[in-house]
Amino acid sequence: MLKDNILKSAKAAQYVAWVKSNAKDIIIILLFAAVIPLMIVKNPEIRYNSRAKDMEGVQNNKKRTLALILEASKRDYEEVFKKNIFMADGKYPPDPSQKVEVKKVYVYTLIGVLSSKQKVAVLLDNEGQYHYSQKGETLPGETVISEVTMTSVTLKNQEGEIKLKIFSIKN
Repeated sequence: MLKDNILKSAKAAQYVAWVKSNAKDIIIILLFAAVIPLMIVKNPEIRYNSRAKDMEGVQNNKKRTLALILEASKRDYEEVFKKNIFMADGKYPPDPSQKVEVKKVYVYTLIGVLSSKQKVAVLLDNEGQYHYSQKGETLPGETVISEVTMTSVTLKNQEGEIKLKIFSIKN
């Protein structure tokens, strides 16, 4: 009888040790067993049986849900997908197949001002061409001469206004 009691207590100790070592797994299984009835109560339209027709309904539900999730994620991350992650400004280089119109930039140097009845500005552009123009005339690059004095010329274009002066030691 003493031997039987010792064996029973040894088996009980083994069971207790097993329960302690697997406590996390047991708790997870119990939680899942408690959640399944809650799922049935919250979603009564989903049928939980093994028929193929019911499984198709569940599969269609999953596909619709997945499609909605993908659509929402595209909207949320659309700006992220448009940016180039390899560039600091986030822009992609221009497509080489598309022609890019390059606007010619003219830079003028004032050579001198001729004075007779009217003042005429003598300008040299960055292509080596000389221009003899008066106030109000338009130069290449849509630049207009707005003012001409004996020592300076004022030019206007889309970017703004610039005043060119004749080089002098006094200035």
